Amino acid sequence: MYRGNTSFDSIHISQDKPAGKLSTKLQSVQQDVKEELESAIKCFKKYADKNRASSPDFQPGNKVWLASKKIKTTLPTKKLSERWFGPFEFLKEIGSHAYHLRFPQQWK
Repeated sequence: MYRGNTSFDSIHISQDKPAGKLSTKLQSVQQDVKEELESAIKCFKKYADKNRASSPDFQPGNKVWLASKKIKTTLPTKKLSERWFGPFEFLKEIGSHAYHLRFPQQWK
């Protein structure tokens, strides 16, 4: 049943805004978590970079060896195949870890 002018005299409505306090506290916690994550990332990066080798600095015309890990051969087992192929002439750098090499004609 609807009554137009209902009064709630028995309920005390506080002027204190708990939602505002909660919002402020959540923002503070979120900022603290963000700072801790940034600190952890810096720490992980420091230890990961400690043993990381820099990429080789090849110049066009250099001779390089190619690892046989991803190359299929006609030998019956990988154990019998060569571990390295080459040397091949380095032509250019395609990406940070990709290079263009000059292969023999019989490889094409």
